[in-house]
Amino acid sequence: MTFATTPCHEFFLEPASDPMIIILMVAACVAIAIGVAKEPPGHEAEGALEGVAILVAIFIVISVSAYNDWSKDQEFKKLQEV
Repeated sequence: MTFATTPCHEFFLEPASDPMIIILMVAACVAIAIGVAKEPPGHEAEGALEGVAILVAIFIVISVSAYNDWSKDQEFKKLQEV
């Protein structure tokens, strides 16, 4: 018996739709916009650094959650085969 495989992008979409993650994404975009607007010309990257750091942290959290869900799915499929 074969089981339908879940597409990889679905493992990323589930944690990305969490309300707290969405709030953090909006906050990161606002931090980037404010950082770019407040810095003098030529120094925009320094002001946007906090927002980029938030986005990197969000990406790490979503990736780890997606990997955990994927590995649980793989274990479930192995158990179903037995």
